[in-house]
Amino acid sequence: MINFSLSDLRHICDSSTFFSAYDSNEASLSEVQSVEMVSDEIMLINARTQGKKLYKQAINIYAQEEGIKIIGKCSCEVGRNCKHVVSAALCYLDKEALKEQNKELRVSSCKDEKHDWLQSLKKSFEEAVEKEFLTSTIVLYELHLCKLGKEVELSIFTARELKNGGYGKVNRGRTNSLFNSFKKPDYLRENDKGIIEIFQVLSKGKKTTTRLHGKLGAMLLKGAIETGRCFWQKGHKNALCFADDKNLELEWKEEDKRACLDFCLDEKTYLIQSDPLYYVNTKEKTVGYLHSMLTHEQINLILKAPKIEQDEVEDFVLDMAKSLPQLLVKLPQSIQLETKENSEIRPLLHLSNLEGQNRLTLGFKYDDIYLKYTPQHSSFIDASRKIKLERNLEIENFYNEKIFRLGFEKKNAFFITKEMHLWKHFLEGLDELEKEGFEIIKESSFKLNFSHVNKVDVKVEQS
Repeated sequence: MINFSLSDLRHICDSSTFFSAYDSNEASLSEVQSVEMVSDEIMLINARTQGKKLYKQAINIYAQEEGIKIIGKCSCEVGRNCKHVVSAALCYLDKEALKEQNKELRVSSCKDEKHDWLQSLKKSFEEAVEKEFLTSTIVLYELHLCKLGKEVELSIFTARELKNGGYGKVNRGRTNSLFNSFKKPDYLRENDKGIIEIFQVLSKGKKTTTRLHGKLGAMLLKGAIETGRCFWQKGHKNALCFADDKNLELEWKEEDKRACLDFCLDEKTYLIQSDPLYYVNTKEKTVGYLHSMLTHEQINLILKAPKIEQDEVEDFVLDMAKSLPQLLVKLPQSIQLETKENSEIRPLLHLSNLEGQNRLTLGFKYDDIYLKYTPQHSSFIDASRKIKLERNLEIENFYNEKIFRLGFEKKNAFFITKEMHLWKHFLEGLDELEKEGFEIIKESSFKLNFSHVNKVDVKVEQS
């Protein structure tokens, strides 16, 4: 048999081909079918490798005076010294190494120290070539829009890290190598392993591209950004990094004589529908957290918002503002509103009972406009009168804290407590609250009352 090494194989192909071949062999896609000596100087290896279909390889190993020469032919479209040829040759080397290892175990007692030392030295040089290749290989992560352009996806790629910085040819990650539960690729770094596990769950182990959604999507995105190897599409020069949090706001965008409800995001910025929500600014190469009171169902509905014709825009937009006052939306420029500022403000307390639970609602009157304390937006639109009211949040928060100090607990838009002594203290102090400017409104459902009792008669009967 003629011996050849990894370094001999590296001479017959480029790094990208060798890398792909290495992955194929790691995934056990190659099988050596026969090995024969054609002559004293030529050895023929017949093999087959699974690619897009099953390909056959015939590899001739020549022992020449100037060194080893390898020429491999394949039934694939490349035909010669392709990745299938290299993968098959690597498979042969693995089998020979295993045979040699077993042989060494059988005859280890017969070997002398000099022979052991020489074999160890030879092996170290072969391992150094392989190690140099593997340590230069790295996993890259890419964010991009899906084909429909509505959602953000994450894909896995591999590339060689160049000594002078940057990356060599970028290749699509291979599922049979990355998701191999028996043997993970040697080029995976510690911070990649957890990311790959989450990715495999999201993509169901079938693809190296997955949509970022839910809590796992947020974990996957965060992990990929923290590696410093996550990029927007094919821009591998500047990695994405975290930036400041932002509030998710809505606006009416006018285009081609029509208007559509959309998210108010910076230029070249996209929404990532993970849990929590994130944004990616492709211009600044940044990713950040988005604060929003919207549910994922509401976000999906907004993404499907219909386009409104120009002659219907004003009526529809103002009707929506009236129907959903809790939804703050930046109006189209075509709609002009009267802005009210510095209005007289008075706090209101509504006392009611719903399904046996006593509750307190805090609201405010701005002149003749009534608002609940929650949700707290800086402005309010009275659609019927085309008025934009600027709220005084500082005063609203002052009265809100006052109710908190009475011992009540905030639940959604209401204040509640099960402690009767707190209700008693509150009701006894209503006169004082009215003097401080509160308007008190008791609904008929609220029947809680405390009266002074001077005498209590108790009669105990023997059972």
